[in-house]
Amino acid sequence: PSLGYTLSATTGTSFTLDPTDDLPVAADCSVTVVASEVSDTDAVDPPDTLAADYVFSFTTVDVAPTVLNTTPGDGASDVAIDANLVVEFSESVEVSASSFVLSCGGPSLSYTLSATTGTSFTLDPADDLPPGTTCSVTVVASEVSDTDAVDPPDTLAADYVFSFTTDAAPEVTSTTPGNGASDVAVDANVVVEFSESVSVSTSSFVLSCGGPSLSYTLS
Repeated sequence: PSLGYTLSATTGTSFTLDPTDDLPVAADCSVTVVASEVSDTDAVDPPDTLAADYVFSFTTVDVAPTVLNTTPGDGASDVAIDANLVVEFSESVEVSASSFVLSCGGPSLSYTLSATTGTSFTLDPADDLPPGTTCSVTVVASEVSDTDAVDPPDTLAADYVFSFTTDAAPEVTSTTPGNGASDVAVDANVVVEFSESVSVSTSSFVLSCGGPSLSYTLS
């Protein structure tokens, strides 16, 4: 369909067409000057209009594919250790298992890739990610290529890296009395503190003093 534009003037020798929206990427475009809709301004007629329509065409530039969005986002925290990772691109691209490098502070980790062509790709790690660890995904520029026929550019302009931190398991941070304490009062309460909010019950703690477990009231 024809595209909207703003015309710079209605009389003169030079006219600028300002498209309402950016032209599509890597597209064949044309402009038709409609002969019957252009008339000269002098009083000597005929001729008054163009002798015939005038058509010129051009191809818009291709742009390199880019990473539009990731899940989790760069800098995310408390990411579930069994989470899948999603990378979304600005256009259809071809990828492989060499296109993404997943690591969590050590060697690269294996994963299953959801597809090899498209705009959105899911990485399903073979094993749960380590808890409480900073992980990163590198999108390897040379291993991602767009699927259009207008090249270059074909690949990402540069590697894209995003990182996130996995959720850590709760830990006991302190106790009262402390481990190995002596001369603790026989009527003392016992306090256990955790690194984060947790849910517990009377089954969560076993209190014993060399014999069967003792009963207690939980605060």
